[in-house]
Amino acid sequence: TRLWLESNQPLRFNWFNGIGSGGFPSGHMTVFTAFGVAVWIYYPHYRRPVLITLILLGAALIAIDYHFLSDVISGAYLGILITYFLRFGFNRQIEQH
Repeated sequence: TRLWLESNQPLRFNWFNGIGSGGFPSGHMTVFTAFGVAVWIYYPHYRRPVLITLILLGAALIAIDYHFLSDVISGAYLGILITYFLRFGFNRQIEQH
């Protein structure tokens, strides 16, 4: 958001491009959510710390004007999808053998 505010240009989405005045979705949120969801699935004891960490990360990305709320939400959603699709693929591969 800082670059967008400084450039004084209309808002545009640069899908999967962190260079320039756009970063949609948030790569930080995607990576950490994908990891967090894997921990959530396989280590249920750590669900609360994972959730708190992801919420704090999202809030920090917004608070320091690094991303818009939509970037953070879409990054988290993408991370969830990546983890579940990988899990589905691995489980399917194991069942075939």
